[in-house]
Amino acid sequence: MRFPPSGEILLSLLYANSVLAQIQLYNFTTASTNLSSTCVAVLNQVQNCDPSLEWAGRGRYEADDILQTLCTAACTASLSTWLKRALGACTTRYVDTQGNAMLPGIWVESILENYSLLCQKNG
Repeated sequence: MRFPPSGEILLSLLYANSVLAQIQLYNFTTASTNLSSTCVAVLNQVQNCDPSLEWAGRGRYEADDILQTLCTAACTASLSTWLKRALGACTTRYVDTQGNAMLPGIWVESILENYSLLCQKNG
Protein backbone atom coordinates (compact mmCIF):
# COMPACT_ATOMS: atom_id res chain seq x y z
CA MET A 1 0.00 0.00 0.00
CA ARG A 2 1.41 3.35 -1.02
CA PHE A 3 0.60 6.41 1.09
CA PRO A 4 0.40 9.87 -0.42
CA PRO A 5 3.32 12.15 0.53
CA SER A 6 1.30 13.90 3.26
CA GLY A 7 0.40 10.50 4.74
CA GLU A 8 4.07 9.50 4.81
CA ILE A 9 4.96 12.70 6.60
CA LEU A 10 2.22 12.17 9.16
CA LEU A 11 3.34 8.58 9.79
CA SER A 12 6.94 9.75 10.17
CA LEU A 13 5.92 12.37 12.71
CA LEU A 14 3.83 9.89 14.68
CA TYR A 15 6.70 7.43 14.73
CA ALA A 16 9.18 10.13 15.75
CA ASN A 17 6.94 11.20 18.63
CA SER A 18 6.63 7.64 19.90
CA VAL A 19 10.40 7.20 19.78
CA LEU A 20 11.16 10.56 21.40
CA ALA A 21 8.59 10.11 24.17
CA GLN A 22 11.02 8.54 26.61
CA ILE A 23 12.74 9.82 29.69
CA GLN A 24 15.29 8.57 32.17
CA LEU A 25 14.54 10.21 35.52
CA TYR A 26 17.48 8.87 37.51
CA ASN A 27 21.14 8.31 36.82
CA PHE A 28 22.32 6.58 39.99
CA THR A 29 25.46 4.55 40.50
CA THR A 30 26.12 1.79 42.99
CA ALA A 31 29.01 3.83 44.42
CA SER A 32 26.89 6.91 45.11
CA THR A 33 23.97 5.02 46.64
CA ASN A 34 25.40 1.78 48.12
CA LEU A 35 22.45 0.01 46.48
CA SER A 36 22.73 -3.24 44.57
CA SER A 37 23.55 -3.11 40.88
CA THR A 38 20.15 -4.67 40.13
CA CYS A 39 18.34 -1.96 42.08
CA VAL A 40 20.36 0.80 40.41
CA ALA A 41 19.67 -0.68 36.96
CA VAL A 42 15.93 -0.73 37.66
CA LEU A 43 15.88 2.83 39.05
CA ASN A 44 17.80 4.06 35.99
CA GLN A 45 15.41 2.45 33.48
CA VAL A 46 14.11 4.65 30.67
CA GLN A 47 10.36 5.25 30.89
CA ASN A 48 8.00 5.33 27.92
CA CYS A 49 6.69 8.78 28.88
CA ASP A 50 6.94 12.29 27.57
CA PRO A 51 9.86 14.25 29.09
CA SER A 52 7.35 16.65 30.68
CA LEU A 53 6.90 13.94 33.33
CA GLU A 54 9.95 15.42 35.04
CA TRP A 55 8.34 18.80 35.73
CA ALA A 56 4.60 18.64 35.02
CA GLY A 57 2.08 18.96 37.81
CA ARG A 58 4.42 20.23 40.47
CA GLY A 59 1.93 22.51 42.18
CA ARG A 60 0.36 23.97 39.07
CA TYR A 61 -2.21 23.28 36.40
CA GLU A 62 -1.04 22.09 33.00
CA ALA A 63 -2.37 22.97 29.56
CA ASP A 64 -4.44 20.43 27.67
CA ASP A 65 -1.67 19.79 25.13
CA ILE A 66 0.77 18.84 27.90
CA LEU A 67 -1.78 16.53 29.50
CA GLN A 68 -2.63 14.93 26.17
CA THR A 69 1.04 14.27 25.41
CA LEU A 70 1.91 13.01 28.89
CA CYS A 71 -1.18 11.13 30.05
CA THR A 72 -1.05 8.05 27.85
CA ALA A 73 -1.74 4.38 28.39
CA ALA A 74 1.88 3.64 27.48
CA CYS A 75 3.20 5.98 30.16
CA THR A 76 0.80 4.60 32.78
CA ALA A 77 1.89 1.04 31.99
CA SER A 78 5.56 2.00 31.96
CA LEU A 79 5.42 3.70 35.36
CA SER A 80 3.36 0.90 36.92
CA THR A 81 5.83 -1.71 35.70
CA TRP A 82 8.74 0.42 36.90
CA LEU A 83 7.27 0.61 40.40
CA LYS A 84 6.72 -3.16 40.55
CA ARG A 85 10.30 -3.77 39.45
CA ALA A 86 11.71 -1.21 41.90
CA LEU A 87 9.79 -2.71 44.82
CA GLY A 88 11.11 -6.15 43.89
CA ALA A 89 14.72 -5.17 43.17
CA CYS A 90 15.33 -2.51 45.81
CA THR A 91 14.84 -4.25 49.14
CA THR A 92 17.80 -2.65 50.95
CA ARG A 93 17.16 0.64 52.69
CA TYR A 94 18.94 3.72 51.42
CA VAL A 95 20.32 5.98 54.17
CA ASP A 96 20.78 9.62 53.15
CA THR A 97 23.37 12.03 54.54
CA GLN A 98 21.00 13.08 57.34
CA GLY A 99 20.52 9.50 58.52
CA ASN A 100 17.02 9.04 57.09
CA ALA A 101 16.42 5.46 55.95
CA MET A 102 13.99 4.63 53.14
CA LEU A 103 13.35 2.01 50.53
CA PRO A 104 14.26 3.39 47.08
CA GLY A 105 10.87 2.35 45.72
CA ILE A 106 9.49 5.47 47.43
CA TRP A 107 11.18 7.62 44.78
CA VAL A 108 9.41 5.76 41.98
CA GLU A 109 6.15 5.72 43.92
CA SER A 110 6.22 9.50 44.37
CA ILE A 111 6.62 9.97 40.60
CA LEU A 112 3.74 7.59 39.90
CA GLU A 113 1.54 9.34 42.48
CA ASN A 114 2.23 12.77 40.97
CA TYR A 115 1.50 11.37 37.50
CA SER A 116 -1.74 9.77 38.71
CA LEU A 117 -2.94 13.02 40.28
CA LEU A 118 -2.03 14.99 37.18
CA CYS A 119 -3.67 12.58 34.76
CA GLN A 120 -6.77 11.72 36.79
CA LYS A 121 -9.98 12.15 34.81
CA ASN A 122 -13.58 12.45 35.91
CA GLY A 123 -15.25 9.11 35.42
